[in-house]
Amino acid sequence: MSNRPADRLGQTRPRSDAASFRESRPASSRVPTAIIKHLLDLPQYDEYVLDTIADINAPALRLYERLGFTEFKRTKVRHTKITGIGAYVGMRLVQREPTSRAS
Repeated sequence: MSNRPADRLGQTRPRSDAASFRESRPASSRVPTAIIKHLLDLPQYDEYVLDTIADINAPALRLYERLGFTEFKRTKVRHTKITGIGAYVGMRLVQREPTSRAS
């Protein structure tokens, strides 16, 4: 992961990956974008991590990429035949480098 202090890392699991949510509201809708942009504006975090995004959720992956997130891990799953998901994708956004502290 990173060597940033844990209190400078914002991490979440996107709830928009639920099949029922994906069917009723596209990930590119304005509400999820506004929420993420609000979180990115919080000054107490340097790094943001989105974990367990289904690789078949292309709208969400495109949204996060447009916001500056990059993929940092991909975990294959064993339930592909049942869910259609081949892997869970982890994405990260680092907004600024932490300031160095004198020891």
